[in-house]
Amino acid sequence: MAQTIGFDSVTFAVLDEDGAIVGELLENKGEKETGAVEATIEGITAEMKKVWASNIAVYVAASGTGDVKSKITIFNLLEEQFSSLLGWENVNALKGVLGRGKSSKTPYVAAALQSQAIDGDIIIYGLPKGKFSLNEVAVETGTDESAEPEGYELEGDHSANTDGFTFLKFKGSKEDAAAFLTYLFPKTAPAVE
Repeated sequence: MAQTIGFDSVTFAVLDEDGAIVGELLENKGEKETGAVEATIEGITAEMKKVWASNIAVYVAASGTGDVKSKITIFNLLEEQFSSLLGWENVNALKGVLGRGKSSKTPYVAAALQSQAIDGDIIIYGLPKGKFSLNEVAVETGTDESAEPEGYELEGDHSANTDGFTFLKFKGSKEDAAAFLTYLFPKTAPAVE
């Protein structure tokens, strides 16, 4: 994998049962006082299994992916993203009140994490199908120092799209990135910056 510099943006698309995009793309790229902070994706490669014979490993099986999971930290996740991305619901039409309960359903989501390679190319990691959760919120008292707000850490659990891919990686030009994003987000690809 290419070395990356920075974390430019993360874009989410909510999917219906057929994998089609529902509504607008949800972008976090340093606008509206929100942005991408950090991300990790693990389980990209399946666990390798060795077959031993005559006291040596004679065969190594490694196909498919492992249990692909992600952690994405976003500074100041927007309120509308809580409901559409995480399945939080408006509570009894009360202004400013969102909740999770027994009828809450978390939607499938596609995600694109954009960075830059050291040679200047665009790098995008794609997660074509998964569900995200916010498993923890925390509050902390202030001190005599300036407060540094924390981001929200979203945890994702991912599965394969209709083409059988759970994880995608793109490295290339802005023009080619647009084609990749059209594959990841059919019909509503975001502009590449």
